[in-house]
Amino acid sequence: FVFNGASASPEDTLATAIRAAKEWEQGQKVEKVTPTQATPSATEACTAATFVRSDAAWRKEDKKAGLGWTVKTERFEIRRKKPHGHVSSPLVAEGLAIREALLFCREHSLNDILLESDSAQLIKAINQKECIAEVHGILSDILHLSGLPDVSILFSWIPRDKNLVADSLSKEALCMVEGVIAPT
Repeated sequence: FVFNGASASPEDTLATAIRAAKEWEQGQKVEKVTPTQATPSATEACTAATFVRSDAAWRKEDKKAGLGWTVKTERFEIRRKKPHGHVSSPLVAEGLAIREALLFCREHSLNDILLESDSAQLIKAINQKECIAEVHGILSDILHLSGLPDVSILFSWIPRDKNLVADSLSKEALCMVEGVIAPT
């Protein structure tokens, strides 16, 4: 085959394509993050007035997600869930859940927040202001909301077994996006 005046055999073309695909695949791999164990009293030691936990459930087949979060203050505890379509990955879903929880808090003038999530990679990226291309826009929104002058937000990782309520809400929300039943 000839391209731009250079010729290559089918074998060379295939080998080049395989090398390029492997190189691309290596660039897509997400670094496996081993969460550091949060101190058992991290939540108790925090002076935040509002405790928020978020989680997401994601379905690969149709790229749907369910978002769930809890908001707890001395006066009340609220549980929320929201279905979301066109979500490309579990990490994006987790980011959307955190953003929705923060938007809810902002809407209800809750400004002193401890937000906990079992997504170690996302919590690390938020706390260290890391750029992850896959969730760049969502991370920007989260960092913007957490950087507003009247807001104090601490982001903390928690083990999955401590996040069961938000996990359950996210799974319920995922069931809400099953699709519309057509009239018969």
